Amino acid sequence: MSDRPKSGGCLILAFVLAMVLAVIFSQSQDEPAVVKPDSVAAKNESPQPAQTPPPATRTTSDGRARRFTVGKHLAATTPEWLSRGLSLIDQQDWEALAKLSLAGHVFILKEGIEVELVDVKMFSGTVKIRIRGETEEYWTVSEAVK
Repeated sequence: MSDRPKSGGCLILAFVLAMVLAVIFSQSQDEPAVVKPDSVAAKNESPQPAQTPPPATRTTSDGRARRFTVGKHLAATTPEWLSRGLSLIDQQDWEALAKLSLAGHVFILKEGIEVELVDVKMFSGTVKIRIRGETEEYWTVSEAVK
């Protein structure tokens, strides 16, 4: 046995996750990819075909418009983490983005998830959402929800 620290495993994991995120952002729109916190991922573990969300004009029994996620967009636990994640995407710093994802601060929203709008920040172009049936709330760009 050597006395050398075993930090190489973490670097390899970060590199692999960075490569996965790079593939996610470079692949076509055929199949949405998901990198989510465990609480959200557990709900969607069984593989399902990509679905086109119904139009937002459909309403719930109490008259509210039903909203669904569209495309593959970044989401985060706070507006600050969302801003940082979007900056890292602009800079194409996949390794740093992978670290934020591993820490549970950011993830990629899967297409077709029904969500509730919790808050809208008009001038920043961001919205706070809650996935239907969940209690956690997340921030994403307004284009992610229709």
